[in-house]
Amino acid sequence: MPAVSSDERWLAHVLVNLVSNAVKFTPAGGRVTVRAIRRDAAVALEVEDTGIGIAAEDRGAIFEPFRQGERGDAKGYGGVGLGLALVARLTDLLGAEVGLESAVGKGSTFTVRVPLMWRGRSTTQLLRPARPPTSPSMAEQAEPPNR
Repeated sequence: MPAVSSDERWLAHVLVNLVSNAVKFTPAGGRVTVRAIRRDAAVALEVEDTGIGIAAEDRGAIFEPFRQGERGDAKGYGGVGLGLALVARLTDLLGAEVGLESAVGKGSTFTVRVPLMWRGRSTTQLLRPARPPTSPSMAEQAEPPNR
């Protein structure tokens, strides 16, 4: 494999979160595979499991903070839903891309495509600014009453 110019701490966090999730959502007797594949001017890091899989309707939400797929919540796998949100944010900061292929009951493959040359952002700010509430009722609850 070629050398990758990137932030090794952030990249390690990405891999730890992906492997941890793969292990957590793969039942006993299942398999978790980690591999690196050269792809043009990038290295694709893949974490594949034979776990519970992720339904198509959950795939967008699982990358948001404090969100998990419906099957993960219902089965009591634990966690607060920050691992994949962190993966999404860190891959963005690294100038990398994260992809997902999954089939319910068959497993998932997360692919992180990391450019060989650093294209990430020169910042250490990991948190995005808080978003305002989206529904009027929530906005009213968040604002203190005028007195």
